[in-house]
Amino acid sequence: MLEYAEGMNSANVGWGRVDIHKLRYLLQLHTANVDIAQRTSYIARAQASNLLSHILQSMEQAVVARPVAGALTKPGDRLLILAGHDTNIAAIAGSLDLSWLIDGRRDDTPPGGALVFELWKQHGREEYSVRAHYMAQTLDQMRNATPLSLANPPERVLVFVPGCSRADASCSWDTFKEAVQAGTK
Repeated sequence: MLEYAEGMNSANVGWGRVDIHKLRYLLQLHTANVDIAQRTSYIARAQASNLLSHILQSMEQAVVARPVAGALTKPGDRLLILAGHDTNIAAIAGSLDLSWLIDGRRDDTPPGGALVFELWKQHGREEYSVRAHYMAQTLDQMRNATPLSLANPPERVLVFVPGCSRADASCSWDTFKEAVQAGTK
């Protein structure tokens, strides 16, 4: 995958034996390995519980508008970006039983992929809601070093959070908090 994504000459990708069709097939094996090694419930919870707790505390701080112990932000901050590895994303996904299909690949976490939790408050209302989505460049965007822009963005898909997402894929803050807390135990 890295040889293909880095734009290596096709004659050298997988010793000249892997084209995009074979690569997509082989990536299914990689995903199956990650499912077992990173997304299995017990393993995922052990690896992601601390990180998920800090994410939840940071979001809660935004909801209650006062300091919350364990938050990675300051009150009033509007953005928290955590950089990690594909294993971090896989562990969080396994803890919360999240799944996605992007660029024709199930639960793949390519370089530069992001699992995003957005906290929303509707104007004039006290209630908060959370939406999750996954975004990543397509294999061809990576291979061709395509500049990303608003006109040519990476793919982005909404992620359903079991036990909390409604028909519009949003979760109320309270049910999201319960789902995350259940995923960290």
